[in-house]
Amino acid sequence: NYFFPNEGKLKVLLFDEANHEKNMFDGGKENKVYTKYRKEIMSMYQNAYNSHYTKVDSLRALGKFESDTVKLVRDLIDNHTGEYVEKKELFMQLATIHKSGLGLTSEGAELNDELIKTQRIINSEKLNFIENNSSIATYFILMPCLKQSSEDYNSDDLIKLTEKFKRTFKTHSYTSQLGLKQIEVGKKFFDFELSDIEGNVYKLSEMINGKFAVIDIWAPWCGSCITKSRALMSVYDEYKNENFVIIGVSSKYKEIENIKKLLEKEKYPWVTLIDENDWKSEINVKCNISKSGGTLVVVDNKGLINAINPKVDEIRKILEESLKQ
Repeated sequence: NYFFPNEGKLKVLLFDEANHEKNMFDGGKENKVYTKYRKEIMSMYQNAYNSHYTKVDSLRALGKFESDTVKLVRDLIDNHTGEYVEKKELFMQLATIHKSGLGLTSEGAELNDELIKTQRIINSEKLNFIENNSSIATYFILMPCLKQSSEDYNSDDLIKLTEKFKRTFKTHSYTSQLGLKQIEVGKKFFDFELSDIEGNVYKLSEMINGKFAVIDIWAPWCGSCITKSRALMSVYDEYKNENFVIIGVSSKYKEIENIKKLLEKEKYPWVTLIDENDWKSEINVKCNISKSGGTLVVVDNKGLINAINPKVDEIRKILEESLKQ
């Protein structure tokens, strides 16, 4: 559940999981708008999904929802007793079949098309609600819509709403985020200036100028981030003398002391820069990691992005092909 802080009192009423849709956050304009959105729009989605899955269950019971090919692969998965890797390959086959459009029967495909049409109708109602209830709450609702395809929302309507909210809330952080383009493979990586844990100031473009680089962005509480950083140690040792550098960037921390302790423990041989502790820092927004712990970005010797969040083996392959020719 989401709620919006306000200057007055906020009354919160929470129910158990089975009745979570009754949860209430009462107090202030934004919470009133968001509660209205939940009742008017979210309930439409919920009713549509409930109706859809009831029909899906009926078709499944008759064996008329998924294609015979999918049923065969599912049987192989259910009866598989071999290595996990082999079972994982079966799941990948299943995903490929569905992506190719061969995963459903004609009745199943018709049912899915019906849901998609219903979703688009509700999406249109959603944008109308946002248009007619201008507030930070509806700005919050609008933001995820901007990342979805034109098949989900009418692009002209999204552009019109975006411009309206940018004018209305000129100084809000959502508006500043809209002006930040996210990174893409093949595009130039953006420059920034940060200090290390000792207060020494570094400019990224000067640190990676003419070199292949890995920008390792992590949060001190992110276990998978730390695992990746440790795995990079062997890559660093192998390529540190071959026009290659790793730059660490730590963000999303509660206390700077947490970063200091981690750096003392891990002893990374490269420079680690300290970002803002805000999840919505410019780096986090541009790298599309405002809702995750971190990412790895590989940049070539011209400053162009080669890969975003690759596995360490993939990084090693990129460097092997580029630096050991």
